[in-house]
Amino acid sequence: MKLSLSEQGWNRLFLILNGVFLVYSIILFALGIKAQDDLGQFKTILQGINPPILPTIIFTGFIGIIGSITGYCKIMKPNQIVIILHITCMTIATITELCISLGTVMTPNEVDLIHSNLIYYYNLVLYKC
Repeated sequence: MKLSLSEQGWNRLFLILNGVFLVYSIILFALGIKAQDDLGQFKTILQGINPPILPTIIFTGFIGIIGSITGYCKIMKPNQIVIILHITCMTIATITELCISLGTVMTPNEVDLIHSNLIYYYNLVLYKC
């Protein structure tokens, strides 16, 4: 059994997937800006600590938005440079998101580390009054 889609079916699938990626990128971009804004409100407490993940998330969302828009331009007017730009933007966004997710999995959970240290502190006889 051979499954084949017509060109119109491929275009519909491309439009749906491109729309999903556009919505995801807009949400990612907005949440990155919101997190950086919320962190900026506590600048005096945190003494200017700015995690490098937030600009990376904003950059990834922006590249995804550009890639999705060029994908829609590709449907309207097929052009070799637009196709290359679309593929490049989507590749950069996908690789960056994969790296962020791998980095998140590989780094230790600091909340659990603090919690285990507090348990150790409270259970140690030396610190009890």
